Amino acid sequence: MVFGHAKAKATYSFVIATTMLDLNTAAGNETVQQLHSAACQTIRKNDAEFDRLLRQAEKDKLPHVTGIGWAKSKDNFVAGFLKWLNSQGLEGNPKKYKLGLWLGEAEDPQSGLFDWCVFVRFELDK
Repeated sequence: MVFGHAKAKATYSFVIATTMLDLNTAAGNETVQQLHSAACQTIRKNDAEFDRLLRQAEKDKLPHVTGIGWAKSKDNFVAGFLKWLNSQGLEGNPKKYKLGLWLGEAEDPQSGLFDWCVFVRFELDK
């Protein structure tokens, strides 16, 4: 969906994986940051509207809420994201948000290969 020149009001990011991501540890925090950064860079390259909104959000220092989740398989990533959105009190009206997502596979030295996905949702002013 094309949003023209809608402006972002807030940004919500959710990182979910098939391994536990612990923000209370340096390694867990670093993994979440790396996954989020890699996903955003890739989405920016492939989606000009996402890039514009992310630049605007960064420039305007908009609120950015981040959450993490765990799922048994990548088939459960969307359900985990929707549950997290619900916990944030967000509605799913497609006229009011722009969603970007990217998924991949990574390796953890302790637990081996795992699947992951980053969802980034912009709340829009239109």
